[in-house]
Amino acid sequence: MSTLVDTRGKLCPLPLILFRQALKEHPEETVFEILTDNAISCSNLMDFIRDQQFGVSQSDEGETTRLTVTVTTTVENVTPAGAPAPASADPGNTVVVLTHDAMGYGNDELGHTLIKSYLTALAEVEPLPQKIVCYNTGALLATRESHVLEALRKLESLGVDILVCGLCTDFLHLKERLAVGRISNMLAIAETLASASKVVYP
Repeated sequence: MSTLVDTRGKLCPLPLILFRQALKEHPEETVFEILTDNAISCSNLMDFIRDQQFGVSQSDEGETTRLTVTVTTTVENVTPAGAPAPASADPGNTVVVLTHDAMGYGNDELGHTLIKSYLTALAEVEPLPQKIVCYNTGALLATRESHVLEALRKLESLGVDILVCGLCTDFLHLKERLAVGRISNMLAIAETLASASKVVYP
């Protein structure tokens, strides 16, 4: 018997996240079948599998790649490929600041995809940030029309405090459209940033 992890149609980092979740949900399982139709996701999965020192075989089935993974070691705290173990991570007060409704500058369509990917992956990071601060057009990410609403709601459900700049919601007429987080003020945001052990601007 084996556990099937079907990641077809899903973009990075979801395939890797789904496999990690499967490992945690089925700690007794020794064989996993992963289906993917994305070359980059397949490469990321293979890097992770090799880092964990699992056995793996690969077969192509049309546009789908099947990875048969044999878990050869006890799985306790799996980590992304190339990442430090959670025990060595900084447990301090990390704050993530979102100043734009996309990630990076240049191509906004790509930036929207990147910020969704980042926030989805952030929910898998240990330790989680203590707070997320949204200001300027970053406040748009907290509205009911936001393409990252599901990812932010998951982070909030995990205990991450999401602060949305009140001045920004007024200026952009967002107050009635907010669907996640809480409206804050610039003094609270300034204190949050000043007291943070680490501030991350993705």
